[in-house]
Amino acid sequence: MNKQLRTVAKIAALTTAVILAVVLAVEEKNGTEPIQSEAVSIEQTTAPTQTPTQIPTPTTTPTPTPEAENQTVIAGDVGIPQVTEMIAEIIAEEKKTATPTPEPTGKPEAEDIELLANVIYHENWHTDEEKKTAYWTGAVVLNRVKSDRWPNTIREVLYQKNPTQYSTTHKFFTVELPEECYEMARSIIENGTPDVPENVVYQSRFKQGSGVWEVLNGEYFCYE
Repeated sequence: MNKQLRTVAKIAALTTAVILAVVLAVEEKNGTEPIQSEAVSIEQTTAPTQTPTQIPTPTTTPTPTPEAENQTVIAGDVGIPQVTEMIAEIIAEEKKTATPTPEPTGKPEAEDIELLANVIYHENWHTDEEKKTAYWTGAVVLNRVKSDRWPNTIREVLYQKNPTQYSTTHKFFTVELPEECYEMARSIIENGTPDVPENVVYQSRFKQGSGVWEVLNGEYFCYE
């Protein structure tokens, strides 16, 4: 954040210099007396002394061309084009040194695996030997994460209140889970559950949602 503020300050200082130069150029072009900097010498501000006997030769102020106007001097030899280039360099340097956003690895987070394994185990791990009910339970959790009607993380889905969605969360992390449970959770997160429709978002001992997709070992898996 401090680095960004310094960059903004640099650009602001250069921009102020450009504005001042433009104001000076416009005043000189309109024949008004430009604002004098403290650095202007006495020789620059003092009108030349005219000899009374001499008739001053009229001089014509040349009309500045666009190229000349763009070369209005700012602090020495630096002109508007140079300032613009300096601003571009500052922005480019900021982008070069900025911390890059890490690319997603595609691998599930350890916490997600841990949480999904716990809900699978405490909800339906012992319901059938094939663990199919447990697998579908994990699929429902993942479908809720994908749905706009529920939070977009596994943790938020499982601990959602009003009403409570999963009554077994108080049992999480109280027992050691079998390795097969973690493997199932990891597989569900990494590979998805193509055999379970994405709009199956309810799993309970009673009917919910818009209709029943499947009933397995007393568990109703229902559509959104």
